[in-house]
Amino acid sequence: MPATLPARANLEYLKKQSKDLRRAFAEGEADAVDRIRRCLPRAGRLEESQLGEMDLSLQETQHALACEYGFGKWEELVAAVEAPGFEDLARLNDRETQILMREVDQNDLVRALVGAPELVAEAKRW
Repeated sequence: MPATLPARANLEYLKKQSKDLRRAFAEGEADAVDRIRRCLPRAGRLEESQLGEMDLSLQETQHALACEYGFGKWEELVAAVEAPGFEDLARLNDRETQILMREVDQNDLVRALVGAPELVAEAKRW
């Protein structure tokens, strides 16, 4: 079962997690080795003794981290983290808000606004 992304996931934090995973793997920490073995096919095929000699790239640890969060690749994880949030709605001008209102199913909008910060709901007076 994939790990759940924090509600306010931060790209810098995810990059740090990836670097920490790479360091932990290089130091032979059992949890890091298991995580890499699960998420990287080439690591899964290696014998235990070969894993210690494996030169793991940062790109591979980023891929493994994305896999743990349920994404196929790092770029998909980055896109999910950098997706616009409710705060971006508050910055829409009136014309952009009208376009959004026409394009979005009203039932979906109502459901989404239930979880929106008060600032967004008040700024737009939906």
